Parts: sequence; C-alpha cells; structure tokens
Amino acid sequence: MAGFYDEMTAFSSEMITEFGFTATLIRSVKSGTDEDPEYSDTEIDVTIAIMDFSWGLVDGTQIKAGDRKIYMTAATEPTTADKLRISGKDNAIITVKPLAPAGTAVMYEVQVRA
Repeated sequence: MAGFYDEMTAFSSEMITEFGFTATLIRSVKSGTDEDPEYSDTEIDVTIAIMDFSWGLVDGTQIKAGDRKIYMTAATEPTTADKLRISGKDNAIITVKPLAPAGTAVMYEVQVRA
C-alpha cells in the first residue's frame, strides 16, 4: 500500500507545482544552551497553491476575512510556529492539516493570516 501513497504524494506534488509557485517557510531554530539560547531563522523553499476560503466558512473567529487556504507539498511539514513568506510578505500559520491517509502525508492544507 505504501506504493499507492507514494504515487498520491507524487501526484499531489505535481499538481501543486503545476498550478502553484514557490514560497518560503521560515522556521526559527534554537541553538546554544538553555541558559543562553540563540535563535536564528532558517528559510526553506516550499511549493504552494493558494485558495480562498468560501465565505460560508469565514466566522470571524477560527477563520477571519483575509485568511488564505494554502495547499503545500509534503516535502516539508509546516508547524504553527513557522511563518510562510508569500510574495515577500510574512504570514502567520494558524492551522496545519495533513492529508495523511494511513499515516503517510500526501500534502498539507495550511491556513495563513497576514
């Protein structure tokens, strides 16, 4: 069955690449000691496709006007601690939902807010 999910991962990546573009995932990485931590940003190129949430889903609390739905390839797993730079503008990651049948991530649906 792993072969099937590998094929689905490749297919979703192909579709996102064809209809999307490259953005930058910004991840803060901690180094140093607990007493003297140092943080630096690591930039990771990711491939995304941008969609809008339907107005029926915008409730002003969980999903706000202006939030965007991002489909991201499974190459890098995003977290809500990361930021997503799209066209030079940093966006907060609000939610991350993996599409992961049988525990294998095929792609990620990410909600971002400017």
